[in-house]
Amino acid sequence: MKKHLFLIVFLLSSLLISEDKWLKEVKPIITKSELKVYKSLKTEEEKEKFREYFWKSRDPDPQTPVNEYKVEYYKRAKYAKEKLGGINSDRGRVYIYLGKPLEIKTYRGYEKIVSCELWIYQRKNRKDDLPPFMNLLFYKPGDMGDYRLFYPGIQTAFDLLSPSFINHAKSRMEAFRLLKMDFPELAQASLSVIPMEGSPLFNIPNSSSGRVISKIFSIPEKIVNKSYLSLFKASSGIVEVEYSFKEIYGKLIFNKSEKAGFNFISYSINPDHIIFSQKGENHFLAKIQIIARLENLKGNVLLEKSYRANLKVSRKRKEEIERYGVTFNGFIPVIPENVNLKIFFYNMTSKEYFTGEAKIDASAPVYCIGFNYKYTDKGLSPFQYEDIKIIVNPKLIFGKDDIVSGVFKSNGNPFLFLVNIDSGEKHKIKDIEKTGNFYFFKLKASSVPEGGYFLSIKDNNREFKTKSFAIIPYKKNKPIILEKEDKNFNIFKYIFYLGEEYLNDGKIKKAISFLKKIPETFRERGMLQIYGRAYYLNGNYEKVINLIEPIKGKDYPLLALLANSYLKINNLKKAAYYFEKIRKYGDTVAVNNKLGALYFSLGDKKKAKIYWERAKKLKSKEEK
Repeated sequence: MKKHLFLIVFLLSSLLISEDKWLKEVKPIITKSELKVYKSLKTEEEKEKFREYFWKSRDPDPQTPVNEYKVEYYKRAKYAKEKLGGINSDRGRVYIYLGKPLEIKTYRGYEKIVSCELWIYQRKNRKDDLPPFMNLLFYKPGDMGDYRLFYPGIQTAFDLLSPSFINHAKSRMEAFRLLKMDFPELAQASLSVIPMEGSPLFNIPNSSSGRVISKIFSIPEKIVNKSYLSLFKASSGIVEVEYSFKEIYGKLIFNKSEKAGFNFISYSINPDHIIFSQKGENHFLAKIQIIARLENLKGNVLLEKSYRANLKVSRKRKEEIERYGVTFNGFIPVIPENVNLKIFFYNMTSKEYFTGEAKIDASAPVYCIGFNYKYTDKGLSPFQYEDIKIIVNPKLIFGKDDIVSGVFKSNGNPFLFLVNIDSGEKHKIKDIEKTGNFYFFKLKASSVPEGGYFLSIKDNNREFKTKSFAIIPYKKNKPIILEKEDKNFNIFKYIFYLGEEYLNDGKIKKAISFLKKIPETFRERGMLQIYGRAYYLNGNYEKVINLIEPIKGKDYPLLALLANSYLKINNLKKAAYYFEKIRKYGDTVAVNNKLGALYFSLGDKKKAKIYWERAKKLKSKEEK
């Protein structure tokens, strides 16, 4: 009996292993709907039948005895396993989808850049809608791990610089120029997958690159005829999200806001649609990431904040979002300078993105238009002006039941008019409430004729006009609002952010004056790099050492600050000690030369020779 039981268990285990092996083999090309159906099948007979139809549905010429697609797939898969890190690696998947490139240019062992491969594709006999020429770039982030596909715009030239060289670039534009000096082809490929397209001036995802990459990764969806799934009872009721990477449309507005003496830029994003994946009979999910980046007019990044929102909704809520839309509101603190704000919205579930940017004039009047306002005495939220919050919708279209509301800042006795864009007819707004230097107003949309309008605000012998908006004669449904709030509003956190922005803007003394305001009890480990950079750039090297040296588990930026600070005060022994630790992050020509010079100065010529020879060997490798 035991013998028979063992045999049954063995046979079942063999079947499971066989099934698992097959799924692993076809993972790059099996679609989500196919996978869901296959996993729902109960018997081995059904699964064997499924595997047969899986390949038949991809056979380019069923009249021939050989399935050319299947043969070619396993041929490419074998190469991907042996040479490219596996069939699920970025290089492996691209090779499986597109085949062998026309040319592969390899960049390894260079001091300036991480390891890269540039795959050049030319359309010959391909029957697809991809561009005739493509440059697909793969790189090792931080020069560690496996090669990853480079997404122009999401990744930039900064990502291609080596960890030991990245500090030479203060902005993305400078990183691009450094890359272009020695590696012009890599620099161009960092802008777009289409040769000679893209510009280093715009640090937002390249839409044509996104569309091309989307098409590459959707190839498995396009080549299969999924009608065969109807043969299997589990194929009904499937919600499928195809792998893509494409740009979507939407609305985006920015406004300056203020609270407790701090300046913010509030933003509201209204994408055209949100795609969900189904997680149960009545449960749906969309994973959203939003990045807000402040840059000065030279292109230097002052501050970047990102957050993720997992929209876990019921079927009813999903239908409401699909009917009315949804807006995502957030804010970022800003120094009183002219800056650029860039927003990147990414639906990780559907691999779709939306971008926008605006130049923020520090001297421009503070105002905001919305659908209502309310008092709030706790925390901080987008479009908040001291203790009053404006309810904002990027689509500034007011229905007959709406109230045109808003706020503006004034030191005088302002007059406010609603002006019809076409006729020039003015409607004076009388319902105005003052709180400090802020004036809040309301006007019933039904009290004026339909049409396009703007607000004219006269104040102290000056007049400015707001953005235009529309009033329509029927009810207008509004999107659902989701917001990133700070319920605690700790002022020291925002003092630190402003200090960081001043530091990245090159205003070192101003940065230190802000950083000094923060009590030591509030300082977190993650802040130390900013403090260290500020004191180092100000020449306070002893301060850097006293601040960072007691910290355990120091990472690369902290080690670099310590090594260079000790070098500045001529403590060569300590400098060498920390450069040794830095070398573990990147065995480069520069670090080995520096260590050689340090040990030579310390009188250890034997050790100096070892490092200089290592630097010479690395340099020779680079030249080759």
